[in-house]
Amino acid sequence: MKRLHMGNSRVIRRKIRERIRDILRVQVPINRFSARTAALAIEDLPAALLYFPSERLLEKVGDSQERELEMRVEVAVLPKTDPEDEVFDLADKIEEALLADQGLESLLTSIDLERADFVIEADGDSVIAAAQQTYRLKYLSEEPETT
Repeated sequence: MKRLHMGNSRVIRRKIRERIRDILRVQVPINRFSARTAALAIEDLPAALLYFPSERLLEKVGDSQERELEMRVEVAVLPKTDPEDEVFDLADKIEEALLADQGLESLLTSIDLERADFVIEADGDSVIAAAQQTYRLKYLSEEPETT
C-alpha cells in the first residue's frame, strides 16, 4: 500500500510542476528555465528559474499522506526605468498567477508564499534586478476527487 502512495506522489508532483510551467508560460510571458543550474545571459532577461529544492512528509490524512513541496521561483530583469518597481511587478504577477489558478488549486491542499527576497545590483552600465520567491505547496499522495 505504501508503494502505491509513493507512485501517486510522483504522478501528482509531475502534474503540479507541469501546471506551474503552463501558468508561467501563458500568464507571465518571459523566458523560463526549470533548473537551478541554467546559465542566464543578459539577452535571456527577463527570465525565471523554477525549481523544487525539497519535499517533506506531513501527517496522514485518511488513506493518504500529506506532503509539502518547497518551490522556488527566481526572476531576473534588466530594468528599463525603475529596477525596484519592475522586479516587484514581475514577482507580483507570478504570485497572482499561481495563487489564482483553479487547475493548480485542484491539485493542492494549499499554496502559500513563504518568503520573497529582492536584490538590485549594478555591473558596469547594467543594472539587474532579481527576486527569489519561496512557496510551500501541500498536496495529498492520492489525487483529490473533483466534484
